[in-house]
This record gives sequence, structure tokens and C-alpha cells, in this order.
Amino acid sequence: MKGITILLETSPPHRGGLYKKPFIFNLINELTMKLTLVKSHFWKWFQKHAAAYASIFNRNEKEIAYLLDELNMHLRAYCKHLEGGIGINKKMGTMDLIISAHGRAAYFPKVDKLVACAPALWHWQVIALEPRQPLDNMLDICYPDVQLDPHRLWFEPLDEFSQTADIVVYSECCGMSDEGRFEAAVRAVLYNLLGERSYGLDLGELVIANLSAAPRKENLQRLEELPFYISKCISGHLEVGAGGELRKK
Repeated sequence: MKGITILLETSPPHRGGLYKKPFIFNLINELTMKLTLVKSHFWKWFQKHAAAYASIFNRNEKEIAYLLDELNMHLRAYCKHLEGGIGINKKMGTMDLIISAHGRAAYFPKVDKLVACAPALWHWQVIALEPRQPLDNMLDICYPDVQLDPHRLWFEPLDEFSQTADIVVYSECCGMSDEGRFEAAVRAVLYNLLGERSYGLDLGELVIANLSAAPRKENLQRLEELPFYISKCISGHLEVGAGGELRKK
């Protein structure tokens, strides 16, 4: 990597004018080294406390909250925009450590780099970004005030030539709840359906309307078909650059 040259201007007593002396600091390498040390520290810390987190669901609410706060305190020392979660994979018989950027694609590289450094952890699986979930996952807990049936949603593309999935989502319940809360609930359904990576990279403009407003109901697709539509027409057009920016492949 190239270093950064910083020019400091001084006025020596023996001559007039400005004297420019270059001081070359390899700041990029220094910052990279610091981030590497923070990543290493996080995994050393988690290895030491993995047993406590493996039994997290046997603890009371206060203890669970404390453990999660401590996990995220160490995780945010690496990047303040990340959050960790613990789950159980009953099929695999393992615990899951899921590291999320809450769908913000600019921080996906941070997550991927941290997970790539994860050591082998007995009975643990480390997952970069939240995976797909059932459509109604956490809806009743997070949006109990919103009238929405996640299994009765339809969509159509706004622009079939867009490089992201710009879509209209139709619901028979649109207009029955607070507009902002209803949109947040629909986005939660999309997050569950697509998983965090596709939600952050593939989903573009979102318009929500009542089903009665659809001009051609025969052209609508069920929302459950959106991942197939993305894989066929959208996915692979964009990637996240080293600086966290979205760019064309």
C-alpha cells in the first residue's frame, strides 16, 4: 500500500519564507495493523467466553442481556455498526454466532473480513450476515400493532431493466395501520425472505400499495417468488467495494 505524505510548514529563524519538510507516515498500514489487532482481540476474547455463550439460553433475561451487551461491546470495538446475535442450529447440533450489519451493505466487507478471521470453535458456527428466516419471524413481537399477513403479499417490478430489484409490494392490508409502521413491517418480511446480504445488495426502490390499486393483477407475482426473480434478473450486477461503496461488477 502507498503511504501518505504530510507536509508541515515551519519558519526557521535563519531564513525567511516557508520551509517544507516531508514526513512520510505509512498511515494506511498502521490503520490496517490496528484493525487486525482488534479482530484478533475479539476472537481471543470470544474463544475464552464461548462456553458462557453456549449456555446463554439456560440463563435468565438479565443475564442474557448482560452477555449480549458484552458481546456487542467487544464487537463494536472493531466496527460500531455491527451487532452480534446467538442462535441454535438444531439440525447441525451447533450454536450460531451471527454477525450483522443490519442490512447496510457498506459494512458487509467489515463483517466478511471479521468472519474470515474466525478460529475453529468447537460446536460453533460463525455466520456472516443474517440468513433467511420464515416470513413471519419476529413480526408478532416487533410489530404487534400492524395488521399484515406476510403470506398474502404480491409484487411487480417498477423497472425490469434496473440493476436492483425496484418493486411495488401489494397488500390487502395496506392503509389499515400506521403508514410508517406498516412499511417497516413489510421491510422486515423482505429481510426475512431475502436474508441480509440480498436485502442489502439486491433490493432497491420499494413502493407499497393496496392490492386494489394494482393495474394488472394477472401480472403480479407472489412475494415468495422474489428470490427467484432476483437470482434470474438482478443478482450479480452489484458488489461492495473495498471502501464500502456499491458498484457495478
